[in-house]
Amino acid sequence: MVNFKQMTAVNWPELDPVLRLFVRLNARTGEIGGVSAEEWVNAFMEPQLANEVPERVAELVEAARGTMLYRWFFYPLYAVAEDQLFIAAEAALRAKYVALTGTRMALERLPRFKGLHAWALKNGLIPKGDEIWWCRWSRKVHRDGHEKCSGLGGQPTIAPPPLSFCWST
Repeated sequence: MVNFKQMTAVNWPELDPVLRLFVRLNARTGEIGGVSAEEWVNAFMEPQLANEVPERVAELVEAARGTMLYRWFFYPLYAVAEDQLFIAAEAALRAKYVALTGTRMALERLPRFKGLHAWALKNGLIPKGDEIWWCRWSRKVHRDGHEKCSGLGGQPTIAPPPLSFCWST
């Protein structure tokens, strides 16, 4: 027997029981409550990509977004969603790197995620409020950080960085 929701033709559109453990904390009032399906959808649908995002990056982000939404029904999709978001993040950073540096290197010669992340931090491309997410995520993925991350503190987290990495509006 598996230790997670066993999908059937009847239960597939129902909330995965693991998601009942997710709560919403109102930082202003301290109130804790469950997360509704509407709140779940809105959290992932709110960030919108700017029109100038390259089509391939937008496709990867939308695949990540869709997978994150479907975790509502089947929590093991979390790992798939996180991997997809990592692929989208690296593609977005690569596209931004090529656009801003004019680099025309073969894809395999461009920096990998760690180098692109360091470059984006150094050049102020990651919004101030998102730096902590990026640094924690980078530590999780690479088990090390970057100099600019050292002052931000915190432990690695399984939460991916916000979708703002893709020139969101």
